[in-house]
Formats: sequence, C-alpha cells, structure tokens
Amino acid sequence: MTHRPVKRAPDNITFSEIEQIASEEIACLDLFERMRFPTGLRCAACGAAEAAGHLFTRHRSRPGLFTCGGCRRQFTITSGTAMHRTRLPLGQWLRAIWLIIASSKGISARKLSEMLGVTYKVAWHLGHRIRAMMTDESVVLSGVVEMDEVYAGAPPRKPHGGGPSGGRSGRSPRRPLVLTMAERGGPVVFQRIVSHSINAIQNASHNRISADAVVSTDALPAYRKAVAGRSHITVKHSAGEFVRCDAGGVGIDAHTNTAEAVHAEIRRAVIGVWHWISQKHLDRYLDEISWRHNRRKVGHLRRIAAVLFADGRPLPVRALVNN
Repeated sequence: MTHRPVKRAPDNITFSEIEQIASEEIACLDLFERMRFPTGLRCAACGAAEAAGHLFTRHRSRPGLFTCGGCRRQFTITSGTAMHRTRLPLGQWLRAIWLIIASSKGISARKLSEMLGVTYKVAWHLGHRIRAMMTDESVVLSGVVEMDEVYAGAPPRKPHGGGPSGGRSGRSPRRPLVLTMAERGGPVVFQRIVSHSINAIQNASHNRISADAVVSTDALPAYRKAVAGRSHITVKHSAGEFVRCDAGGVGIDAHTNTAEAVHAEIRRAVIGVWHWISQKHLDRYLDEISWRHNRRKVGHLRRIAAVLFADGRPLPVRALVNN
C-alpha cells in the first residue's frame, strides 16, 4: 500500500526535516545564514552589506565566523542576537525553537529536556531564552479592538495538609491580572495590570490601540473613562447579553468573544502544559502565547527566522533565578 505525501505550505517544515538539518552543524550554519542574510552578508558592527559590493572573509577554520572588509571586525551568525556566545550546539537551538513555535499550547521544560536529551535546568533556561526572543512590543492594534481582563496562572496553592488557600473571594490580587487587547481578525496584545482601575487600564492600553479604533468591552465601569476619546461599544454580560448587534448605530457588533477565546488559550496552556506560572516569569509566557497566536497563519520557516534573529541580548541564568 502506497501513501501519498502530505501537502503543506511552501514555507513549512517538518520536525523530521529539522532533525536532519540539526544533526550537522554545517547544515545549521548554512540554514541560519540563508535566513538571516537572504540578500547577502551584512556586518553586525558597521552595517556594510555584501550586496553593496563590500567583501567579507569566511574563516574556513571556524565556520560561521566572518571578517568585514570595511571595518575589519569579526562577527558570527549569532552576533547581535540572544544566541550570541551560546555554548549549546546550533542544532539544539533549532530543535527547541521548532518545538516551541509549532506546539499549539507550548511545551514544558520537562518534555523539552526529554526530546533534546539535556538536563531539566538546561531545557528550562533554553525555553526562557527563546521566549525572550518572542516579543511584539511594536504592535499597535486598529479596527475593532476587544478588551477584557483575565486572572492568569493557576489558582493559589493550598498549604501542606489541606485547608483554605488564604486567597480572598471576588476581585483580589490572589492571581496576576492581565488585560487582553485583541484586534478582530488580527493580532493580540497582553499587558499585566495591578487592578481594574481606570488608570491601570488606561496606562496599559493607551499606546497599544490606535486613536481611530473602535473599542468593544463588557460593562465594567472603568472602561468608559479608560478609553475616552475613542469609539466605545459595550455588551452587558450580567444581563445575559453576549452579543449586541449594531451597537451604538455604528454597524459593528459589540462582544468580547475574540478576547475570551484568547483567554481559553492561556487556560489550556496552564492546565495542560505548564500547570503553574510564577508571577516573576509570567510576562515571557504571555509573550510566547501572543507571539504564536499572531503568527498562527505563518509557516514554520518564517516563524523560525523571526525568533532566531530577533534583536536582543543573551539571557543569563542568574537573571532568571535571582530576585
């Protein structure tokens, strides 16, 4: 019995193909170079480009090392990225990045250590270094933008021996509070806030939503003043209303279903993969969820390139474990 090959997008790649590339360091260097410099080498120090006629020396004794013919400085494929001076083989980075970007709900450090054959500590550190490269700080939402809040992470842990967790009922700081801003049919942005107050919501959303956007929220009173100056439509959940058609006579339905669907992604990732998230590292986990959501229609190769060569600095382990 013959099996037909599975059709996939041109810029997608399977883990089997990733494994073949990752098993040879030269193949990894070649792939990384084509991803980072699709039009030719560019010096990480002076910015001179091979396409403009500048010459670069490739060091045969150390593949991936180049010398710029202009400023005479040396640079590597990973210069200027969070992978600079890494001690891990590039193949391990490639495998880990594919596993994180291709997993719909992420992957735990324990499972990452099993698949890569490294210790849990190495896998945990590697996962956070990759999450630090998955940021969308420049995203500004437009069109119809839904806003809603969610308590991120897991419920408070009960003390040893059982008994109440000590957390107060109702709205309280028992879990981190996150403001979700989701553009209908577009990207999503998370911002941690300290409370449901007007100032907290306004400060978190002011620079992330364009002035001409239509903001759709629930009936929380703080939203009225927090989004003042923008078109604002609301839906009242307490009255059993979940969609209000043609709200305000602007021809747009008022609801927060898109934002609540994103909240479901957070809950599934916590319950099914991470089980618990500390407040210290919450922002990186939220960045991973939003980054993957915003590129859900983008192929693997483009996502890998976006992670590999995002601007950033190496994240040492002491920065993760020290208070």
